[in-house]
This record gives sequence, structure tokens and C-alpha cells, in this order.
Amino acid sequence: MYQHILVAYNGSPESQVALRECVRLAPPASASVHLLAVVSPPPYLLVGEFAAAAVLSVEEGLAAERERMVKELDAGAAMLAAAGLDTE
Repeated sequence: MYQHILVAYNGSPESQVALRECVRLAPPASASVHLLAVVSPPPYLLVGEFAAAAVLSVEEGLAAERERMVKELDAGAAMLAAAGLDTE
């Protein structure tokens, strides 16, 4: 059956459906389940004299988004653990 399962997860309803589908597949204990979240930079580019100040703002935004994704991944891992699946 399945030996490796990769689930993209960000806490959205669609990604929660993906987690439930992973549980439904009932992979064997030897299967490796990986949760993945992607943190994207803001969609705008900064130039000119405001770039230096804005870069700090972008870094702060990325740090906040990373922190949010870590919490979401922890919640997803807890859901899979409750179903008896180990995650990475």
C-alpha cells in the first residue's frame, strides 16, 4: 500500500479534508506521513528609500506567518496522532 504520504496543511478547511483523507487511507504503521506548510513572502516588491524599513517589516511578517504555520502543523499532527498515525 502506501509507504510515504505528504499532506500539504495550512489549517484551511480544504487541508483539514486532506488530513481526514490521510486517516481514511489507514496507512500501515510503517508508512511515513509528512505534514508540509509553505510560508510565502508578501506579494509586493519594495524599492527606493523605504526599502530598508520595509525589509524589516517583511521579516516580521514572515516570522509571524512561520509562527502561525507551526501552530497549524502542531494541530494537524495532533489530529493524525489521535488517529494513531506518526507524523514528521
